[in-house]
Amino acid sequence: MLTGLRVRGSLMEKYNILAKVGADSLEYQRHIIGVLTKQELTKCQTMKRQYLQQVRAWQAQFEKKYRRKPNPADRPTGIVRLQGRCMALNERMQELNDRLAAAHGSIYRLISSKGVLAIDATSPSGSFDQGGGKRSPAQKAFLNRFGSQ
Repeated sequence: MLTGLRVRGSLMEKYNILAKVGADSLEYQRHIIGVLTKQELTKCQTMKRQYLQQVRAWQAQFEKKYRRKPNPADRPTGIVRLQGRCMALNERMQELNDRLAAAHGSIYRLISSKGVLAIDATSPSGSFDQGGGKRSPAQKAFLNRFGSQ
């Protein structure tokens, strides 16, 4: 539990890795902690994706049954809890991105930034907002997902 989130099944392995690292090799320790932080970030992203999928499935089922958008009062407690977990995961992922950016430079800031890069904003064919006539609906949805996060 080096970075704060218990990853099932691999806690002992991480402990063994850290036990083998010498106290004199600071750069190697940073590398190991970076690897473990990336693993935790990946786990958080996977969990968030699963939670959002469950929320979307419930919402689609609700809209199909009642033919309207759900109000906040319509949400069951399980869905409210999932949304709370998603918000907590967002905060944790932001914290992990900040750690990675501080440790490894600004490349992680570019990857985790929510907006479109300046290069993409200038070219009309590459921006997320413009669909482009030659893209399939699946490609447009994929690109819009990255543009909206």
